[in-house]
Amino acid sequence: MTEPFRPIRALAHHWRDALLRLRLDSSPVSAGRALLLMSGTVVLVTVPALGPSAEDWKAIFGVSLAVITVLLLSFALPWSRLPARCTLCFPITVMAAVGSLGAFSEGPVASSYLSLFVFCFAYVGLYEPLHSAPPLLVLGVPAYLFAIGVWNSSVAVRLVIGCAVWVGLAYVLGFLMLRQREATALLQRAALVDALTGVGTRRDLDDRLTRLTTGDTVVVCDLDHFKQVNDTLGHAAGDRVLRDFGAVLNGCLRGDDYAGRYGGEEFVLILSDTDEEEAAEVLGRLARRWRTTGSTTTFSAGYRAYRPGDSGVETLAAADLALYRAKHAGRNRAMRAEVSLTVPDTGALERC
Repeated sequence: MTEPFRPIRALAHHWRDALLRLRLDSSPVSAGRALLLMSGTVVLVTVPALGPSAEDWKAIFGVSLAVITVLLLSFALPWSRLPARCTLCFPITVMAAVGSLGAFSEGPVASSYLSLFVFCFAYVGLYEPLHSAPPLLVLGVPAYLFAIGVWNSSVAVRLVIGCAVWVGLAYVLGFLMLRQREATALLQRAALVDALTGVGTRRDLDDRLTRLTTGDTVVVCDLDHFKQVNDTLGHAAGDRVLRDFGAVLNGCLRGDDYAGRYGGEEFVLILSDTDEEEAAEVLGRLARRWRTTGSTTTFSAGYRAYRPGDSGVETLAAADLALYRAKHAGRNRAMRAEVSLTVPDTGALERC
């Protein structure tokens, strides 16, 4: 490539790298700023080739100043407190800029940049609700006519085709993004929710344990003699017990509580804003709810309140040790990390 085109090539490479780094799931505000910068760069790089007059340069300068003002304002606005559709200001700015060039310039400068409308509707398809495309078209039509500067049958046909392409592009991209979000949600659910029991996976549990705070109590539950269920009744029956227990956990715990599958027939509960006395009451409710399912399988539990300075792993280990103490004490009971809460006679966590 010859020397005069090296700056243009370098700028093209810069924008290529920037667009590759721009993820589709980035915020509409960041993408809108990129839309303004990309459109402005295209105009500034190519407009000298159109041979604009002095009046055209004045219009270009004024429109560029307005676009830069919008870009700077985008960094000062509290987007989180504004309605979501306010981000439509980015494609509207680009389309209004092209229309303004047609209104205030003398030459065919603006008509050369009607292709930027494609970027505007692509932005809508990727980052805005699909119903935003028709209202944006209401601005696109007069902006197109201002940019062209004339009206005849050829312009009318091109306008109709342009409108169809713009809206069609927005809807196609919008549906593709919707499918992508649905697929992403399914993958996230598969990674974070155990398919059999409906509680959190081990990966999700490990992450939750890193965020323990004062007031949380960690409980480790284990279904008693679960191996015998698999050996005598089959794995399908064992899966049914696990599924039912997961459903009871999800139905019994409060909104801020958490349940995850630790592995096999072991489950971990994280009870928010719950001391050890209250944890015993929660486990009592859980035991009573579990018995109403008619299952003959009982469960044992160990629990420990989180203490500042301890890690989630340490708290879990203490609760796990209490669980083993409950197992060795006869199962079908719960024990605190330091104090046994065994229940004589009824045995099944009735003190809880």
